[in-house]
Amino acid sequence: MLRRRLPNHILVVVAAAALVACSDSTALPGDDASIGNPDGAPDGAGEAAPDATPDTTHDGPDGTDASPDVDARPDTGPDGSPPDADLDARDDADAPPPSCILEESSTLPGVRFAFRTSTCTFTLAQAMSGISIPYDLVVEHDVLGFVPGQPYWYGSDAANLDINEVLSGGTQNYCLCDIGLPYSSCPLADGGSYHPDGGSSSPCEPVTIPTGVYHRVFTWDGHNWNGPSDTANPKGALFPAGDYELKITTSAGSIGDSGALGAIGRMRVRLVP
Repeated sequence: MLRRRLPNHILVVVAAAALVACSDSTALPGDDASIGNPDGAPDGAGEAAPDATPDTTHDGPDGTDASPDVDARPDTGPDGSPPDADLDARDDADAPPPSCILEESSTLPGVRFAFRTSTCTFTLAQAMSGISIPYDLVVEHDVLGFVPGQPYWYGSDAANLDINEVLSGGTQNYCLCDIGLPYSSCPLADGGSYHPDGGSSSPCEPVTIPTGVYHRVFTWDGHNWNGPSDTANPKGALFPAGDYELKITTSAGSIGDSGALGAIGRMRVRLVP
């Protein structure tokens, strides 16, 4: 059988065409095909056909789509931390401030403290000029038969209760604990008071803590102090920058056989330069 040899110029054209076809079938790293598909797979590879996609919608009782929003992402995790907190590192400047409220608890039924402040960080200059921290004594219902643990040194402050405010931390301390010679008194149902014959050792009569919200304000000018006493005690040195605790309590009392009943509120106070 005779075989005809193709002319050389035709062989060159055929070889060139084959080379072009081979180079077009493989995407180079810089080609557009590799930008959308890092693994080099062609567009659409591995995708299910449109009619093979499962229906993930769920109708609610009213016929509306009750499917969960797969794009929704909670702002915080169960513990209050950002989602993926272990992956999303935060600088100290981006971290949320520490909670101002340390405690608002009570063993006195229906009686509690509630702080009403939006900040707990103050500059030293602000403290020296005077700061005010509002809070409420909340009495949710009349509390009958409350007996103070002992007569109040300076009378009741609100709702027939003696309220103590102390700001402290380390060696720093501020309170109006000593405002002069105490004159022990017991509260009366009408809001008045009486002085027991036996002084501070005499028990008080049962009294009602009346329902209400009693607005109060703790004020401070940045100094150490225990109060003026009856000798005009001068105020001490200024508090340095740091973290302190404002503790507000009611003097303990009893109802029937239950003793040591009282409310407590604790709040962080941070001083910065």
